[in-house]
Amino acid sequence: MKTTNFPHYFALIAIFLLFLSTPEIIIAQSKNSKVLSDSTYYTSGKDTIYIKPHKYPVFPGGEAELLNYVHKQIELTGYYREQDPIIGLVIVSFIINENGKVSNIKVERSVDTYTLDKLAVNIVAKMPVWESGENNNKKIKVRYFLPVRFNFR
Repeated sequence: MKTTNFPHYFALIAIFLLFLSTPEIIIAQSKNSKVLSDSTYYTSGKDTIYIKPHKYPVFPGGEAELLNYVHKQIELTGYYREQDPIIGLVIVSFIINENGKVSNIKVERSVDTYTLDKLAVNIVAKMPVWESGENNNKKIKVRYFLPVRFNFR
């Protein structure tokens, strides 16, 4: 049995930083969303979901632990094919609600490989409760973008 090579997952760090600089580009391409201002977008008629809150949600243990969590979940899938290497980036968005729970998971950028999209969504769906985001000291819903890089060789 082959094991995955840990250095391949250091690319996750660089990709993770990608979402920090481009969330509005991804949101602008979203259908059925109306931009209200630089920091919010409107989705359902009653919910305001923030993209750039004053305080972002925090994964338990911080960003480093988020990257470790994603890496461990990828390894736990056991998905590896020696004859069929798969490399790709899936960008997943999700809402972290006022209670820190993850919901509304969507694939924003697909690899055109249903399996990898599904793996990325499952990784996010299993996440523990986050520390919720805040605006003006009020807990809010925040749309979060997470790039997940797969490198099965």
